[in-house]
Amino acid sequence: MEKEPAFKLLFDDPVFSEIKEKKIEKTILPSEINIHPTTGNIYILEGVSPKIVILDSEGKSKNLQLLSRNQFRQAEGLTFGSNGEIYISNEGKGGKANILQVKLN
Repeated sequence: MEKEPAFKLLFDDPVFSEIKEKKIEKTILPSEINIHPTTGNIYILEGVSPKIVILDSEGKSKNLQLLSRNQFRQAEGLTFGSNGEIYISNEGKGGKANILQVKLN
């Protein structure tokens, strides 16, 4: 293990402005981290309060995508298709487990 983190999330970054909780650092509890195969962007999936944080390859925040709690009851996994499509797997918490293709804004 490295002693220093590969990158740090800076929660005062404007990308996090949509998150209204007082302790924003407690709202990002990653269930998956993956690297987009063509862009090199880093995708961090949060499953409890579903969202995706996208960082560039250097770890700088680029985007925050809030996800619907109805569709993503317990998002646990994130992967990419051969053309860069995004897929998220959900636990069966309160229903059937599934895998959904996601199109981000």
